[in-house]
Amino acid sequence: MQPQSVDGLKDEDLLAVARQLCDKLEVKASDLDRLVWCDYLHDVRASRRIRVRWYGGRSFGPMLSAHFPVLFDRALVLREMMKGRLDREEWEPLICSSLIFYKQLRRKRYIGRSLALLPFLALFAFTIVSGTTYSFLGYPLFPWQAYAVLLVVFLVSPFFPGLYVIRRLERQLVFKADRRTAMLLGREHLLQVLEKIDATRKSDLVQGRHDDWRDFMFVPTLTERVKHLQG
Repeated sequence: MQPQSVDGLKDEDLLAVARQLCDKLEVKASDLDRLVWCDYLHDVRASRRIRVRWYGGRSFGPMLSAHFPVLFDRALVLREMMKGRLDREEWEPLICSSLIFYKQLRRKRYIGRSLALLPFLALFAFTIVSGTTYSFLGYPLFPWQAYAVLLVVFLVSPFFPGLYVIRRLERQLVFKADRRTAMLLGREHLLQVLEKIDATRKSDLVQGRHDDWRDFMFVPTLTERVKHLQG
């Protein structure tokens, strides 16, 4: 199946879809004031001036998901590679899942992240307090090798496991957002869109465009989202 280009779809149309969904979901539409197309997470976080000045305008780092829009600083961010490949109705369930994930499930995300990183933060605070007390009592400071070892312990012991827990949590919340979207807009509607994007992905892979379909770390793959909805 070859991807079909959709002509005549303007950014204002998609932004209007997002704001209509905000009304259905009882989310403040004022939280969205623009739509941005880009491929890299770095491009979302850094202004164009910073990219041009410090990185020569180059894009690098993690790629955004082609099937899960991002909300960042009042902007709805869509994957530039998908521009012209979906129509207004096909973008609707994708945007809906993202709004649910970033807005309705925001508190669960924050609480989950905090709990996952709590061991790391507690160990870090303990080390700072211990080092300060040790210095205040007049004992000699640790050599720099000791601080290097402590840094490795921080990263390996609680930090990376915390990131793994966050990754699992956020993927489960994406599935939950999909379930709510299916209840609101229809399960078949969301499934058809995901399956169309998957067909587009397979077509691109045949043409050798493997790097364009690297999945965003905290988002389930297309196959995982489809299987979850079918199950």
